[in-house]
Amino acid sequence: MQGLKIVKDNYLMPLEISTDSIEVINFINNVHESYSSIICECRSLMHLLGDPKLSHTYREQNKVADLLAKEGAKKRLFERTRILQVPPMFANETVWADILGTTYPREISTHNSNLIATNATIYTGNNTIPLFCNDT
Repeated sequence: MQGLKIVKDNYLMPLEISTDSIEVINFINNVHESYSSIICECRSLMHLLGDPKLSHTYREQNKVADLLAKEGAKKRLFERTRILQVPPMFANETVWADILGTTYPREISTHNSNLIATNATIYTGNNTIPLFCNDT
């Protein structure tokens, strides 16, 4: 929600929202009583921002955001928001890999011993990669 407020306050439109959390998309798109106030506020902000497209992306498709989120979680920065003008030094390699269009395989862990095969398709930029994961 803080990100939506930053976008609104700084007129950073048009906007497209990508998240690696399918749960967040389900919460925004469906009724959930336990989180109704925060979801209502997010929906309201999204409406003010022109109802931006909300889509799912795999963590591997946005390594920069994943790296920044993990580092932020380590440093206990939750009580304040930081807007970075340039990427931090620890992220430079990942930022350059993103700029150069580097793709990464989808990391999948299987916990169901009855699972024989999982088929998926990964979309990374303009590339489509079929993925077959066998668990025997």
